[in-house]
Amino acid sequence: MKQKTIILAIVMATLLSGCSPLLRGPGDRLDYIQQASDKYLRSIYLKGSSWSIMAVDLESGRIILNRDSDRMLIPASNMKLLTTACALETLGPDYRIPTLVGYRGEVDSSGVLHGDLEVIGFGDPTVSTRYTGVYSDAREMSPQDRFTAWADSVISRGIYQIEGNLVGYDDLSISRTLGADWAWNDLKYWYAAEISPFIYTDGCLEITVTPGDSVGDVASVSWDPDIDIVDIYDEVLTVAADAEPELHFDRALENNIVTVWAVSYTHLTLPTN
Repeated sequence: MKQKTIILAIVMATLLSGCSPLLRGPGDRLDYIQQASDKYLRSIYLKGSSWSIMAVDLESGRIILNRDSDRMLIPASNMKLLTTACALETLGPDYRIPTLVGYRGEVDSSGVLHGDLEVIGFGDPTVSTRYTGVYSDAREMSPQDRFTAWADSVISRGIYQIEGNLVGYDDLSISRTLGADWAWNDLKYWYAAEISPFIYTDGCLEITVTPGDSVGDVASVSWDPDIDIVDIYDEVLTVAADAEPELHFDRALENNIVTVWAVSYTHLTLPTN
């Protein structure tokens, strides 16, 4: 499907850019562009593919090509470019997603908060290692370091001790925690994490499997961040060093139960007839 998409993109780019002088000509030349696009789209190389096209003259606003533009399709990853462009145009390059920290109660003269410290999230995705270290020019900073920065901000406002609770609000009006039209069998993977006003480490767990001391021993499984809202069932057995185990995992859609198991192809026996 990716190859078909690339072929279609090249064809349409060639058609529109190569025929650009025609766009200023009579209406019959516009008909030619539409007929030529239909010819390419009926090509055997695009057989079985799904598509929709709309091309607009940016100077006049005239639609110069329209084929099933209102057809619902699952976008490819290059849709991120359009989404980012729209966000930059609407919000500007200096926009920052806020996270508000406040309190409910009274702060006495010694800096003791007699009440709760409250944190209101708005979907900031940067409480994650993805935006630090090898992924950016910023210095290595863990999510915990960001919390330390929050604590420093609270201290700078004269609060040194909290007698109440730390309360997080994540009940902002988000109509969907999962993207529309996401494939259900993708929901266990990191790129299909649920959406939340509080996004900690991308909403994902990093699971590490360590072999036992002997063949047949149950391997140990650890995860980061080490949180207690997830249950992990470890069904991985230690195999010989020359084996080629393939790790698998699954997560039920209705809970936070993750099952980890492995298949060792060294131990598989195939029929000879």
